[in-house]
Amino acid sequence: MKWSPKIGDLVTDTSRDRVGKVVGSDGDTVSIAPLDGGETWRTTTYRPANGNDRLRARVALINRERRGHLW
Repeated sequence: MKWSPKIGDLVTDTSRDRVGKVVGSDGDTVSIAPLDGGETWRTTTYRPANGNDRLRARVALINRERRGHLW
């Protein structure tokens, strides 16, 4: 049986190699929101985000925040 994510779960879109939060689902298709805001997207190629995915996403968010706060 295929894993079905719940709203709020972190998933990795394996076709885009991006991590996001599930904001909706319709059968095998999930709607994913980027963790830093922006446009949601839909995919059928996803898996639960693992520890490496979560760390990579966190580092990317921190780097974006720092770039936004440079003098």
